[in-house]
Amino acid sequence: MKRTLTSKNVLRSLWLFAFVGACFPGCKRKPAVPQAPVQVKPADPAVELEETLAKLPTFVDKDVYKGFWNMARRCNVDVARSALSCNSDYFENIVKICARGLKPRHGVLQTVSFVLETGDDKMKTAAAELLARAYAKNAGTVPNKEITRKLMAQFAALPEAQALDVAPVLTHVVGSVGLEGELYPLIDQPGKQKLASAVYRNIMTTARLRVFEKLWDVARSDSLEVSVAAVEAPRALGGRTLEENKQVCDWMKDLTKDTRAVIVTRAHAFLASCGSPYLENVLASDEARLAAGKPLAAGLDVYQSLCGADARNAYGDPTRAQCSRLKKLALAVVKDANAREGERVQALGILAEQFPDKETLALATRFAEGDAASALSRKAHAALQDLGAGSVSQGH
Repeated sequence: MKRTLTSKNVLRSLWLFAFVGACFPGCKRKPAVPQAPVQVKPADPAVELEETLAKLPTFVDKDVYKGFWNMARRCNVDVARSALSCNSDYFENIVKICARGLKPRHGVLQTVSFVLETGDDKMKTAAAELLARAYAKNAGTVPNKEITRKLMAQFAALPEAQALDVAPVLTHVVGSVGLEGELYPLIDQPGKQKLASAVYRNIMTTARLRVFEKLWDVARSDSLEVSVAAVEAPRALGGRTLEENKQVCDWMKDLTKDTRAVIVTRAHAFLASCGSPYLENVLASDEARLAAGKPLAAGLDVYQSLCGADARNAYGDPTRAQCSRLKKLALAVVKDANAREGERVQALGILAEQFPDKETLALATRFAEGDAASALSRKAHAALQDLGAGSVSQGH
């Protein structure tokens, strides 16, 4: 039946529309409760390590790499200072692994090279520190030039703190394969004095006399720090031959005339180990300085064990006359009330050790009766214990 639109129907429709409109805001669907964020489970370090080891190139020593990885995560690593702080036993175990890896193969050097190229800052710091420690324990075999050149390139890119850790080892490695000429351009630069010093101080260990002329030039450098390092380089020339001894000691003799006091001191200190002919220069210089009221050129350290009963020098033992002059020098220092107490104590020690005679016994007895709190008196008491009646000789 056809429905007729009446005013009543219209009113009913309007009322219904108004009711629905009024209800609508309250009838909206409630907003969905936000979902909790999905918790991503942290990667298992052991699994992560195993996955990383599986992807390493075949030339990488996995034991060594694992050590670097763990050190970077288990230890306190100060990247700015290139320093590690961790359990000493754990650290030493990793050092031993590295040392073992140096000798039979080149895995350690290749692994360090790989880490310096691909690792994060903490791993690079761990690699630099551990390589330095491991190499000190076991110099290993000679690496090939390709590895050495890679290490040099990575050394040049390292921050100074890490580069200083690597420098002594790198210098030994470079010298062992004769590539020192390629190392010089990396360090002979403005602002690289610390690195240059670390390299030149160690360069004779493996490069020997090949670098002699270079060191001669470097010793005249405008940088006193680098010059001193060059002058100290012969200390690394272990077991030097007679020819090596002659060349470096002639150089040190020339350096005693240098105008820089610290260079003169280093030269005198080395000359005392050069054998009898060169000892003459050291004694003559110190005798003159003592007569002029000046301090000894390199102190009394250079005379330790020089004339003792068991003292031997492969380049020439001191003569009896030289030992007599040393005794006279030590007596003059220990009797000088104006000398520093430390020097007098040292002089008395030289007399007691190298010249245990009645004169030394009398001198020790005299000083032992002085101020009991003084270092000289304590040294005298110790000397008297060493100078038992049976050990005192009639003279030297």
